[in-house]
Amino acid sequence: APHDTMSLDAHITFDVSNLTLKVDNTPVQLQNKEAKLLTLFLQKQNEILSHETLMSHLWEYDETASDDALRTYIKNLRKIIG
Repeated sequence: APHDTMSLDAHITFDVSNLTLKVDNTPVQLQNKEAKLLTLFLQKQNEILSHETLMSHLWEYDETASDDALRTYIKNLRKIIG
């Protein structure tokens, strides 16, 4: 559905339903957690997200959450989105 696609700017869209990021209409493959992170940022654009919120959103209860991984995901998203 069209409402599942969010525009980050004129060049970048993100389809929340299938977690597809497109830059100038070219799909960019995101890792699962990068896509989850981007979804969270987009859904809560005007909120300050705590570290705990990010960690609990990205990692299931049976997974080991990692600060290093979180930093890497954010860095990767910044590289793609700017």
